[in-house]
Amino acid sequence: MKRSLLYLAGSAILAVGCSGEKAAPPQQAAASASSEFGVPECDAYVKKYLACLESVPEPARAAARQGFDQSREGWKRLAATPEGRTGLVTACQQAESASKVGMQAYGCKW
Repeated sequence: MKRSLLYLAGSAILAVGCSGEKAAPPQQAAASASSEFGVPECDAYVKKYLACLESVPEPARAAARQGFDQSREGWKRLAATPEGRTGLVTACQQAESASKVGMQAYGCKW
């Protein structure tokens, strides 16, 4: 179930980012030194998820990490354009909501 939530979140992110619709310019166009994507919602989500992942037992952790890393690579590609960064705001919010529910089983709170 957790793995399917991760794939669902990744699919949602890619669908939002690849919708082809023109989006308003993002508030933060360039990534700062402490930012991975230049999207505060995604950067915050990544920190929370990785911290939570430490409490997930193996082998579930490995599977969760693999799915997360795949999503993260897709986010990095999307973050390369202003439209992609704008789409990532919603996508990362959705991913956080899905992960928050799925990761509660491991005692994660955020």
